[in-house]
Amino acid sequence: MPVSSADAELYRWAADGKSIFYSHRENGVSNIWLAPLDGKAPKKLTTFESDVIFAFDISPDNRLALSRGSFVRDAVLIKNAK
Repeated sequence: MPVSSADAELYRWAADGKSIFYSHRENGVSNIWLAPLDGKAPKKLTTFESDVIFAFDISPDNRLALSRGSFVRDAVLIKNAK
């Protein structure tokens, strides 16, 4: 593998079978990278500055489709509910 499982959250094969697309989260922000299997350096394909990628896929003609957003973690305390 050109990247470790600790560095990538989701993987997809490139249509030509020579690279792997993967999502990588850094400082709470996800982006898509392309890692060639020939050992060359991975290339960052997206430059999002916020949010995380929940899912993505690559079409046979290498078009990218993805869903992204943020996690909302609110806590609510309800007391004496009737």
